[in-house]
Amino acid sequence: TDTCKSGKCIGQPRNCEDGNDCTQDSCSVQSGVCANDAISGVKCDDDSACTEGDLCSAGACKTSPVNCDDSELCTIDSCKPASGCVHQVVTNGSDCGDGKSCLGLGKCSAGKCTGRVGRLWKKQTSTSAKIQSLLDVTVTADSVLIAVGESSDKDGKPVSWRVAYDSQGKLLYAQLGEKNERFSRVLAADNNSAVAVGHVNPTGLPSAFLMAFDNAGKQLWRASGKEYRHVWADLISVPGGVAVVGQVKYGGTGSQIRAAKYGHDGKAIWQYFTTEPSHKGLVGVAATKNGGLVAVGWGATGVGSSTADKLLVWFDKAGKLVAQRSLASTGLQLNGVFQRPDGQLWVSFNGWIGKDRGGGLLRMTASGGTLGLGHVETGKYGGALQVLPLSGGAALFVGQQFAWAKTRLSL
Repeated sequence: TDTCKSGKCIGQPRNCEDGNDCTQDSCSVQSGVCANDAISGVKCDDDSACTEGDLCSAGACKTSPVNCDDSELCTIDSCKPASGCVHQVVTNGSDCGDGKSCLGLGKCSAGKCTGRVGRLWKKQTSTSAKIQSLLDVTVTADSVLIAVGESSDKDGKPVSWRVAYDSQGKLLYAQLGEKNERFSRVLAADNNSAVAVGHVNPTGLPSAFLMAFDNAGKQLWRASGKEYRHVWADLISVPGGVAVVGQVKYGGTGSQIRAAKYGHDGKAIWQYFTTEPSHKGLVGVAATKNGGLVAVGWGATGVGSSTADKLLVWFDKAGKLVAQRSLASTGLQLNGVFQRPDGQLWVSFNGWIGKDRGGGLLRMTASGGTLGLGHVETGKYGGALQVLPLSGGAALFVGQQFAWAKTRLSL
């Protein structure tokens, strides 16, 4: 309402605000009529934490619902406009999974679906080679699976290869190595990289090497051995780098054990050499509770002897050989080892068990005393090749039985 004051016409501006973020509010000076024109493309807010992407369209605030799915099978996902997403944990012990997928059913525990076992994906790599072998596999901290193996060229010469897949099975790279190069093991290392060991055999005399590469397959460093007939058989991650064990052959049937520690830059921190005439080799290694190493393999009563003994060797953290034990054997070879939290050594083995070949787990004290046999699998030309620790003090060992052309996993 306009009024006169001190000879002037005074009026209050008309409020044309309609409370809508998506209109442009104005007043006509001539008619005094409010106009609330619809607008588009301007950000708006519907005051709800359950929507996102609020944007004006033809005078209305258009939104999209917030995705509150946390991809957990053991939570109930919902949204509260005032606060946002809510993930209610399902009661422990409830079934999870539909039972139809490759992983089957599991049980809920603290909001996680546990106990589902099965194949997530399957991939097959191929080259022009007639024969291919997958030798080892590892998974890096960011869930990249790296596998190493061996194929052959047109002349039948071995050629190494390595491939990598992401957690969904997408191929990241596939690379061939050098001719006459063989990988034996690969291990996930720091900074989402991997370290592989193997040997090059261009003249019939193998020379060992270690090689580190990133998740894109780029070689970071390579450390080559200076001895012929040198083979690295196993490696583990240790503080400050990796530890490797193996053997060097010499003469007709002689061989000597070898061990070393390399830093993350590929430089040798310590190396163990011996010139003792022997017939020994190391094929498995594990860290001990005191920061050292325990390695297992085979030995013999003398150079050229065909009677193999079970061999255990201990190194301190500086690489000094502190003890070794050769156990009288009935034709058994030790292959893999780990030390349990209670100090026991669990060792995988293969060889003759009675009148048949087989393999299994050997329980030993921290100093190498025999406590007894664990699980045993028998079968002609069979054996346990690796032993891996599982939660709850259990173990997984992997082996094979050639008589039935089967590969077995046993818990």
